[in-house]
Amino acid sequence: MGADIITVVGYENGGATGKLDIGSLVLVPKVVESVNAPVIGGGGVCEGKSFLAMLALGAEGVIMGTRHSYYQRGADS
Repeated sequence: MGADIITVVGYENGGATGKLDIGSLVLVPKVVESVNAPVIGGGGVCEGKSFLAMLALGAEGVIMGTRHSYYQRGADS
């Protein structure tokens, strides 16, 4: 058995269950250097800066489960 891709999220992950006490910024690079498979990182990714941070930490892809959109209501609403 093996894995084609490994997904990694830290405690910032929304909807996470179980005991998560390690943040994504610590967990992702440690997993990247420990495995011989592409890593997809996530947890707390909500904008371009955090997206790029995951890539800078060595992840080859990024998980973004929920992206909130903010908008200003128009004068006619």
